[in-house]
Amino acid sequence: TITFAANNSSIADKLSADVLCDGTNDRRIIHESLKNLNGARANIEFKYGTYNLNIDGIDYYSDDPDFSDAKNCAIHIGNIMGNSATFNITSNLVGKNLCGIEGYDSDIIRDLKLNINFSSGASSVSILQGGSSSYFENITISCVSSSNDTELLWLNGGKFVNSKIIIDANQVFMLKIVYYPEFGYKTT
Repeated sequence: TITFAANNSSIADKLSADVLCDGTNDRRIIHESLKNLNGARANIEFKYGTYNLNIDGIDYYSDDPDFSDAKNCAIHIGNIMGNSATFNITSNLVGKNLCGIEGYDSDIIRDLKLNINFSSGASSVSILQGGSSSYFENITISCVSSSNDTELLWLNGGKFVNSKIIIDANQVFMLKIVYYPEFGYKTT
């Protein structure tokens, strides 16, 4: 397990964490720390606090073909225990397919609050992506994306349980939730 603490985490959480985030470019700190695992799968714990993740198009995994699309994703690896941490995910990239959280098959991602704010220039946006047995639990998504093609969930048979999506009524975008038999519904 690798443990991260936010800039505003408690002193006790900071002392017990493996990695401290500074609140300015937490995505860089997180991805560089995960890269140091040299491809090993990890359980990732985020201590309670706020993490600022700006998708800047920088590929922190440039030498690892398994992460070729990670440069346009806020978090792209491992089982995550969030402890009700808040991820402020932003991007001003134009013409890119952006992703908030991507889990592999069998990844379990729990207890996160996601505040999403992408520029209108994104080609498409997926807030959560998961494979055939990905499991997302206790996730709260506040979507403020202004992309013309916003896909909140892309689960190839994965599960999305005990979670909620809060959509600001003042925002205009297309909402797509893809249907899979194991998942059970589709909204467009």
